[in-house]
Amino acid sequence: MNQGTDGYELYRLFSDGEAHDLELKGSRYRFLFRGHRTGANNWLEATAEDGESKQWGWGWNSEVCWNCLGDLEQGWGAPRKHPYKPYGNYGYDDD
Repeated sequence: MNQGTDGYELYRLFSDGEAHDLELKGSRYRFLFRGHRTGANNWLEATAEDGESKQWGWGWNSEVCWNCLGDLEQGWGAPRKHPYKPYGNYGYDDD
């Protein structure tokens, strides 16, 4: 991702439903929307080079991309502000 990349640009790129490899702050990630485009159990998944994945959700939309981008700019290990929770999971755990 280049400086100036935002959630709207990412959504336009990711909304084709294909996996996309991008670099952010010197680290490469693979991004892919999962689940059906509509409904509640859908999310954006980012996978780091070591294979660890994290999810943001709900939905296939630019807001999810903005949330993911904001969290990744803080670093892979930083707490996520909007992690994906499966529909009906109202717990407060981050993962």
